[in-house]
Amino acid sequence: MFSYLTRRSQLLAVACASLIGAFATLGAAHAQAPATAKPGVLSIANSGHYPPMEFMENGKLVGFDIDMGNEIARRLGLKTDWVVVEYKGIIGTLKSKRTDILISSMTVTPARAEQVLFTDGYLDADIGAAVNKADAGLTPNKVDAKDTIGVEIGSAGAAWAKDNFPSGSNIKVYDTLMLAIKDLDAGRVKLVVNNLPALQHQSKDMKNLTVTPAWEKRMAGIAVRKEDTEMAAALNKTLASMKADGFMKKLEEKWFSGQ
Repeated sequence: MFSYLTRRSQLLAVACASLIGAFATLGAAHAQAPATAKPGVLSIANSGHYPPMEFMENGKLVGFDIDMGNEIARRLGLKTDWVVVEYKGIIGTLKSKRTDILISSMTVTPARAEQVLFTDGYLDADIGAAVNKADAGLTPNKVDAKDTIGVEIGSAGAAWAKDNFPSGSNIKVYDTLMLAIKDLDAGRVKLVVNNLPALQHQSKDMKNLTVTPAWEKRMAGIAVRKEDTEMAAALNKTLASMKADGFMKKLEEKWFSGQ
C-alpha cells in the first residue's frame, strides 16, 4: 500500500510540474510580445503593391513580407492586422500611430532613419537597374545625360537616382514599378532603377530585359516609431530566431526561386 501511494504521489507531482511548466511556457511566449495599440493584435502598414514582396492575389494580400510578418506575429503570440497604404505616405501612417509597425520592403537609408527606427536588416535589397539585354553591362557612369531613367515614386531607387546621377538627368517617375518596367520593355526608357529582388521579379517574363549586378549594397528593414525601442528589440529577437531556424531561407526559396 505504501509503495502504491508513494508511486501515485510521484506521478501526481510530475503531472503538476508539467502543467505548471506548460503554463509558464505559455506565459513566457506572450510576455515577450511588446505593447500594441490593440491588445493581442499587431497592426502592420504595407503598400500592397511590390511583387514579390507584397501584392494582391484573388483579393488577398500575399508575398514575402506578408508571410514574414504573419510569422513574426505568431511567434509573439499576436494576430496580424494588415493596413494597405500608398507607399508615398506609408511612413506618415506609422508616425501618426495608425499602425504599430511598417513592413513593406523598405530599404534602410540615412534619410529614412531620421524619421523611423529600423530593425536589423532581414533581406538584401541592393540597388541596381533593369535594362535591355543589349545594355547588360550598363553601369551608372555609362548612363548618358539624354537617357531616360525610370523610377517608382517614393522608392529607394528614386532617391538613389536623384543622389547619384548628375543634376538635370532625365528621370521619369512612375506610380508603380510595373509601369516603369513596361515602358522599359517598350523602349520608352533606357533603364529602371530599384531594388534588385523587385526588378528581377517584375522583368523575369520579359525576354528582352535583364538586370544589372548590384550598384550599391542595401538592406530592407522593419520600421517602428523612434520611441518604440521595446518593439524594435522584440522584432530583432524574433527575426534572429527565424534566421537561425531556417524559416527566412525557406521564405526566400518560396518567393525568389527561378528569378
